[in-house]
Amino acid sequence: MASATAHEPVTTSSRRLRPYYDQGIAYLHSYVWIEAARSFNQALRLDRTWPWRYLGLSYALEELGVPEGAKRAGESALALDGGATGREQLRIELRARQLAASAKPGDSALRADISSPSTKALEKYPKDVELLLLRGHAHESAHQMPGMGGGEESLRFYQRALAESRTPSRRTTICPCLRKSGSYRSCPRARD
Repeated sequence: MASATAHEPVTTSSRRLRPYYDQGIAYLHSYVWIEAARSFNQALRLDRTWPWRYLGLSYALEELGVPEGAKRAGESALALDGGATGREQLRIELRARQLAASAKPGDSALRADISSPSTKALEKYPKDVELLLLRGHAHESAHQMPGMGGGEESLRFYQRALAESRTPSRRTTICPCLRKSGSYRSCPRARD
């Protein structure tokens, strides 16, 4: 089991899927990529039509250095409806754009393709931590290393994500982004 816990409100009526998804998210936020992939794959065994399993798997595979697998998982999430809400569908669409930008890190047009839609998504859902992180990553110079290539523009979204975060594992994800900028030490929530 992941050392931290995570819970993200996503649509599912299955009590069996939810624990594997939450476990996978906790592993993602704890940088335990292989265990995250295992959790999402277990969710796949239970229901191949649930897009969130594919979305989570896309993050794990990208971090494991399997970009083609991450792309396929992102495409699978995008192709499935799964009863996703408007917020959830936005997240899935933005992840697909993020994966496209990750495949070509030098393409500023692809990064811009994330920025504008994610700004609009945040206007509708200003407290969504995952959207805030995604928006911060859009300002990074290289999508493969979140928190390592951003400046003040990225920092603004990471600080908002940290302020909205209620889950220690999410703070773990956000803090390296803040640490790079030097703002980590000044953030009391980061030390919780």
